[in-house]
Amino acid sequence: MPIHIIGSRKARDTNVLLLNSAQEEEEYDEDPEYSDEFEPALWLLHHQHDIIMDPTIDHGKNRSERLAKAEIGVLSAKFGGWRIYVNWSLKWAQKIPPHHMAVEYHGVLVGIVSPYLTMRTCWQCGRGSSLGPDGDWDDDRMWVKRNDQVIQERVLAGALTSEEAAQLPTRVPAVLPAHPCPSCGAFDWFGDLGDGMVARREDFQRDAAEAIAVETRRDNLAVDMRIRHDIQGGQMGYARTGV
Repeated sequence: MPIHIIGSRKARDTNVLLLNSAQEEEEYDEDPEYSDEFEPALWLLHHQHDIIMDPTIDHGKNRSERLAKAEIGVLSAKFGGWRIYVNWSLKWAQKIPPHHMAVEYHGVLVGIVSPYLTMRTCWQCGRGSSLGPDGDWDDDRMWVKRNDQVIQERVLAGALTSEEAAQLPTRVPAVLPAHPCPSCGAFDWFGDLGDGMVARREDFQRDAAEAIAVETRRDNLAVDMRIRHDIQGGQMGYARTGV
């Protein structure tokens, strides 16, 4: 079933921050890498809504002012047979977690994807959401911290060497893109259209890259924004259309 969200199609001339660090202290962690398929579609949304991104963070502004920049609402854009809905806010919009993007292909919902390459919020159960039950925002909820007691037990049992244990990360994403949610099993992409037709995330990325290249008259984007990366950030190849 498609998601029906009424969004403004008016052109905007706005300086906004897409991803927010809602911390009280004046310290900001670097955001993870953008998702391959999210980035070209986001560029299209910027272009169709005349959004100007401000890559700087104004440390002179208080928390309320910073959060206000993240509360734009749900914006939609269309290209080819695709329509996207970006939840540009700190609240859930129906099934769409904050900062995530719902993707329709010919009116069929085929994915709810994260802006990040290595982590996502589960749209079904909410695992990995930075938004707490009382409405507070904490990016640490996107991660699962390492259980040092379990690791030490494995070292003592001989299942791990001390050197191997020392190389383990201190935290891992609560939910990975393109993998089932550990809590409920839901995927972020479910592009089965029926009758043997499948809309893949690679199809979405390539079509978005080609659309933004045409709209901006920058031919290089049709190639540069088709690059696919593995979870470590290494280049794997290029998105190719299959529908």
